[in-house]
Amino acid sequence: MSNNILKQIRTLAGLVSVLLFSVVLFAPSAALAVSTSNFQAGRIIDDDIFFNSATMNTAQIQAFLKAKLPDCDTNGSLSTSYRFVESNRAVNPQDGSGTTVTTTRALYGQRYDAYHGTSYASPPYTCLKSYIQDTPTMPAQSGLCNQYSGGIRSAADIIYRVGVACGINPQVLIVLLQKEQSLVTDTWPWGNQYSSATGFGCPDTAPCDSSFGGYFYQVYYAAHQFKLYQRDAGSFGYKAYRNNKILYSPAGETACGSSTVYIQNQATAGLYNYTPYQPNAATLAALEGQTVNCGAYGNLNFWRTFSNWFGSTIIGQQLSVVYKAQNGNELYAVWDGVKYYIPSYDIMIDWGLHRQAVNIISDQAMADLVTGPQLTNIAKMSDDPASPLFMFDDGKRYPIPENACAYKLDSSPNPETTWGLDCFNTNISKSYPKAFIENTTVQDITLPNMIAYQDSVWKLEGGKKRRIVDGLVVDVLGGWGNVRWMKDSNAQQPEGKILMRNGYAVRFTGSSQVYLYDNGRLYPVNTLETFIGWGLNKNLHDLQSSFNVKDPLPVDSPLGQMGSDGINYYVVDNDYKLPLANDTAQWPTDSAKYTPGMLSQIPSIPLSNVYLSSSSGQIFTVYGKKRYVFPTMNDFFKLGFNTNAIRRVSGQIENMPGLVYGGMHMSNGRLYKINDNPQIYMVNGSSSLRINSINYPGLDYANLITVDPLTGSRYPVSGTYTR
Repeated sequence: MSNNILKQIRTLAGLVSVLLFSVVLFAPSAALAVSTSNFQAGRIIDDDIFFNSATMNTAQIQAFLKAKLPDCDTNGSLSTSYRFVESNRAVNPQDGSGTTVTTTRALYGQRYDAYHGTSYASPPYTCLKSYIQDTPTMPAQSGLCNQYSGGIRSAADIIYRVGVACGINPQVLIVLLQKEQSLVTDTWPWGNQYSSATGFGCPDTAPCDSSFGGYFYQVYYAAHQFKLYQRDAGSFGYKAYRNNKILYSPAGETACGSSTVYIQNQATAGLYNYTPYQPNAATLAALEGQTVNCGAYGNLNFWRTFSNWFGSTIIGQQLSVVYKAQNGNELYAVWDGVKYYIPSYDIMIDWGLHRQAVNIISDQAMADLVTGPQLTNIAKMSDDPASPLFMFDDGKRYPIPENACAYKLDSSPNPETTWGLDCFNTNISKSYPKAFIENTTVQDITLPNMIAYQDSVWKLEGGKKRRIVDGLVVDVLGGWGNVRWMKDSNAQQPEGKILMRNGYAVRFTGSSQVYLYDNGRLYPVNTLETFIGWGLNKNLHDLQSSFNVKDPLPVDSPLGQMGSDGINYYVVDNDYKLPLANDTAQWPTDSAKYTPGMLSQIPSIPLSNVYLSSSSGQIFTVYGKKRYVFPTMNDFFKLGFNTNAIRRVSGQIENMPGLVYGGMHMSNGRLYKINDNPQIYMVNGSSSLRINSINYPGLDYANLITVDPLTGSRYPVSGTYTR
């Protein structure tokens, strides 16, 4: 994670004189409008800005990149002078002599870094606004990043999706790309600039770690690292809400010195953990573009670039409203001479007051303040008749819609409630001055119906939170942009039933039982044929058994081969469905499962009138809930059937509950006997004739078959065969 050590210094006109120190540090060359007098070493950027992933979408990021770099020198055709700066030496891109070379890119398209022995590709060069990469899927990690779905993405889309997945402001990632490798404004970036795009895994004193190389991994792991700094704040060297000794330069304490800085928030602590230096007084006083001894520009560049491109890094410029008495332990929010007791750290977080310093006043001064109502996480503005009711979370205020309340204004239960908030309970819902609410919290979007909490995304429904185990459900409910992270106190609804799409096949840890989920019910799948027949083999998911404990899904009887959407019946097999239409009387519909969601996903093919069992090899027809078998293909053809009509089905269909064996279909002239009885019969239409000899010329004794009594009863004897 470099301190903005520029590996390449390039201009478009003539040679540039560069002063090299024992550790080479350069100030940015771009003209910056902000004054360093506003730079606060302990508060470089506020958490609410740094961790706000909703500031820009992909289209807005792409438009910004294009605006910053309208023209890209794709073919490297402009005359330029350039050199490599590594440690304390400047390296000639041709021979490593240490001189600066002026040439054209057309002549020296292949560039070489003699210090690292790394070769870079020839033109054409790709600017950030045009960069596209095939990205992998990155799994969700608790407290860090949600899942990032891979695919071919533009540089802008990668910034957006990583920002959303990890909860990092995409503007922060843009600034990081500029701070580390000038990628946003570079007209002809080299491959190594993309390989170390955000400086992740690139310490000031050693080469970059190649295992994190590449634009996507650089962006992703930089965002991931800042979330790691936030989640495991106590495990890193620079910590928020305390004094920290911070060096002025990578040259070290002895060479350049340090000072003690009180770091005021987590975002600033993260920046120092990423780039562990602060600018000294000379650096802050220097003209833009100048360098000074022991100057460190990494975090100053971040602040300057962000401020110029996206505005202030500080939300307001306000004094803390959090106070305590010198000899007391209680914390209060104080506004306009009134003190509001903060009853818990959760409420402090809800209002965002945990980011503010605690002012200590005398016991008498605290006692002289007027006592107002204690802070709660539901309130309205007492001096604004049009004020909605708000829920507070992490310093944001969410206007509460009526359907989020557990009760209506008339105190009757609200059957359509989402959050189940006790909106009109005066012990929970309070009123505070408008100016106080607006000063301490930030207006946010309307209260969502999906929240991210701990390691899951949840839908609020019926006053419960339902764990969404299927990402497609998030898309159906409005997409990840409608998911909001919530703190503990606002995510205490009881757990409801897990939520997934219809047709999900699930298996819970500790059990081999597979279920089909459909319309809030689980259907056990007890045979491989059923599993494959319904197409569940393409959609099996393993879930934690604990997900289905507190409000378990109801379990229906086992899934079979017959389904119903409430209107029609279908035979389901081999991942297709056969609509029965007017043939419901022919098939056993009593065993049909009501599975409209799953059935809508299965393709339909026309019902046939003859079937081939892949299990037994028998060809049969179905009439009146009975299965009739053709003893031979000769009978099949002589009875007028065509092989084009045969529909292959599994043995599950042949042996479907309620579908009983009805005997055989025998063609006219078929000779047969019943079991071990030696009497021979010949089919004569729908009846039979006795054959009293085995020597009648012309009869097909060679193909005599044995049938069961049920088949024999289908062809009653009507006489004796005579020539």
